[in-house]
Amino acid sequence: MSVCSDVHVIDTLRGGDVYGVALLNDKLYVLRVREFDHDTWFGFDIYFTKNGTWQLEKMMTVAGQDLRDVASSAVHQCLFVCDFSAKSVLKLGLDVEVVKSWSVDEAPVGVSVVPDTDSCRVLITSGESNTLLVLDCESGQCLPFIALPEDVQLPRHAILLSGKELMVSHGEHGENRVCKMRSDGGVLCSFDDVKLPCQMAVDKDGFVFVADCWNERVVLLSPTLEFIREIKDLGDTPRRLCLDHFHRMKLRLYVGLDDKLSVVEL
Repeated sequence: MSVCSDVHVIDTLRGGDVYGVALLNDKLYVLRVREFDHDTWFGFDIYFTKNGTWQLEKMMTVAGQDLRDVASSAVHQCLFVCDFSAKSVLKLGLDVEVVKSWSVDEAPVGVSVVPDTDSCRVLITSGESNTLLVLDCESGQCLPFIALPEDVQLPRHAILLSGKELMVSHGEHGENRVCKMRSDGGVLCSFDDVKLPCQMAVDKDGFVFVADCWNERVVLLSPTLEFIREIKDLGDTPRRLCLDHFHRMKLRLYVGLDDKLSVVEL
């Protein structure tokens, strides 16, 4: 990929706190949380493209207690959502109706789809331990995938790469890092100039975008986690990322913030 020397915010989608972003079938699914008096609403704003811009198609409520993250599977035509308080992962259809719900024993904070497999599996980041879990969506079994090293505490998001390495963001009050790891848990390389790194997005060439929440920026790292550049002035506390590089001449990065979603063209 290019070094992304030109960065433009081309759209801003408002409507509530962003807790997850996913693309599926040329539609944009934005998981939002809205406060109404004493009630909390969880659901999706679903957008479609018209004349090169995103237009709101509909808002759909999702039955859940505390929804935290979303990942999409083009192969299986569905969405996966973490329910933190219920300690479960939900499988949603394209209309975001709950198709299945699986207990995962630990409160999930992050989810990503395991690549290059015929079976339907998702990798789950727990908010209660430093063990990553893998959920087999056909059998419903949720098993420990890997115990992270002791110095990799409070994982926020994990991605299993096509080469079977792991990308993990972790930390809050102590050490904050993004780590690239072997499948046995050994750290290959890391980047520590971050404060509360949240969601990551990895492009097809292995470059890594990181939502560096408390530094109020997105960081672009090389496949070996060397700093390339930062993207700032997007808004307060970026937490969620989604990368679209399949259907456009330029990359588009969707950055979820406290009260809006910024669409950035790279």
